[in-house]
Order: sequence, then C-alpha cells, then structure tokens
Amino acid sequence: MQRPPEGPRIDLLGACCICAASCGSLNLMGHSKLGKKIKPGGKGAVVHPPARATGVHADSNPRPQGRLVAVVCAALVLACIAIYGQTLAHPFVNYDDNLYVTANVQVQAGLSLKGVVWAFVTDKALYFHPLTWMSHMLDCTLYGLQHPWGHHLTNLIFHSAASVLLFLAMRVLTGALWPSAAVAALFAVHPLHVESVAWVAERKDVLSAFFWMLAMGAYGLYVRRGGVLWYAAVTAAFVLGVMSKPMMVTLPCALLLLDYWPLDRVGFTAPLETMARRTTRLAAEKIPLFLITAVSAASTYIMQSQGKNLSFGDSVPLATRCANAVVV
Repeated sequence: MQRPPEGPRIDLLGACCICAASCGSLNLMGHSKLGKKIKPGGKGAVVHPPARATGVHADSNPRPQGRLVAVVCAALVLACIAIYGQTLAHPFVNYDDNLYVTANVQVQAGLSLKGVVWAFVTDKALYFHPLTWMSHMLDCTLYGLQHPWGHHLTNLIFHSAASVLLFLAMRVLTGALWPSAAVAALFAVHPLHVESVAWVAERKDVLSAFFWMLAMGAYGLYVRRGGVLWYAAVTAAFVLGVMSKPMMVTLPCALLLLDYWPLDRVGFTAPLETMARRTTRLAAEKIPLFLITAVSAASTYIMQSQGKNLSFGDSVPLATRCANAVVV
C-alpha cells in the first residue's frame, strides 16, 4: 500500500518565531525614537535597522551577558537530554525506519562515494533529500544496525543544536535575551517534537530544522552587517536545508516576514508608497532564494507525481474528505 505524501508539516517553528518577534518588538518599542534612527540612505533604499533593532545592545558590562547566554544554551541542551534521552533505549520501528535504514541496502552500506551519488539520484521515498540519506549512511558506518541508540542520538544532537541556534538567532533578530530563551525552551521541550526526535525516519525534520535556525541567524547578521559573505551563508544554509527536507522552501517567505517585524526594514511609519518600494526591493533581494524554492518544489512535484501521490483527490471524493474533516 502506497503511503500518502507527507504534506507541509505545521511545526512550532513558525509560532516560536512569531512569539520571539513579538517579545523583541515590545522590547524595541521602549526606544521611542527608534524609527527616527533608521536612515534609508537614499531614495528607495532598503532600511537596515540600527544595532539595537538586531539584538546588539550596548551593554555596559558584556561579560555577565555572555555568561547568561552560555548558561541558557547549556540549559536548553540539558532540557533536551532530560526529555529525549530515554529514546536512546528505543529500538527501530517498522514504520518508515525500514524505508530509510533497516531495509535499505544502499544506506546500510555506509557513507561512501557510491552512496553519495545514489543519494543525489534516487527517487526512493519520493523526495529529493540527499543530505538526509547521507546522514543515515554515516550513522550506519558509525553504529551499524546493532546499535539503534546511535541513530537516536544523532536525532537528539540535531534537535538540541537547533534549539540552541533558535535562541541565538532570536536574540540577534530581536535583541531580547529572556524572551528568546523562553521561545527556544518552548521549541525544545514541546510534545509536538516527540515524533521528530524519537523517530529515526524523521531525521529529515530535525536536520532541516537545524539548517532553518542557522539560516535565520545568518540572515540576522546579514541585515546587521551586510556583505556578500553573510548572504552566501544564508543561501548555503538554505540549500543544505532543502537537501534535508523540501519543507524548507518556505524559508524565503519567513525571511520577508522577519523584514517586517522585528527587523523593521520596511518602516511602519513611512508612507505607503515608500513601504511598497522597500518591500519590492526586499523581495528582489531574495530572488536567489526563491529560485532555489522553485527548483525544489518542481523536483518534489515530479517525484510525487511518479509515485501517484497527487491523485488522492481522484480516488477519494470531495464529499468523503469533507465528512472526514468534520469527524476529525
């Protein structure tokens, strides 16, 4: 029986970003003249917020602040271990773990040049996510199939790292320490992530989340400092994320939302014409990212079509689906 396609997964990530942005914005609203400090630098120029708007507060004593950041990062890792450490004693399951690991000869052969080539050309699982395949291959090289705890450990490591990166990224974007820590803690321990961390086959989820957080942090630094290198870092993290899970294609849209709030690159107090012009420039700034999105979306559509996963509407009438939605 063909498994239905895995649709866009509604994660806590979006909610976490909104919460952090809200907290950061409230923090920034305390500076009553913030809007006046933004200098467009010319007609139609994209607004780059001042240091305070991107989380760089002029702290009179930065050392205690740095220690607090380290403590928060350590606490997030310990929280993840406390909750998900028990998964190290769990075995593989017979739902998709066989597809990705236990019955996959190519993955079981371990990480090799031949395996890397296979990861880039295979349509197995009907997704283009070579980085996910390679991560499973590396686990098989390190742990084999006799030690499933190693495969679970990799999931735990990536989820812990993603939680820490979310905290650091939100702090750069909002300038708020404790609200960012609270959002990252919510992301780290919320039950919605149990499936992603405890299920070996969901490696693609924790892997793409790691690169999503990395891209957000790099984008915050790009807005603050500018330069081709930081934009290249955002693009690289995005590409690696797309190679982990196609759901990453929504990142450019999320970055546009961050431009509005909390980065305030549009300027809410500006005339509508100015806001529209700045928005257009911000969208154009992300054209390379949208091109990557288009390529990934096209490959996913082609693969899912080959697996006949897009013909669900033909096999199940609309009335039946509506009735099922009401019951659910």
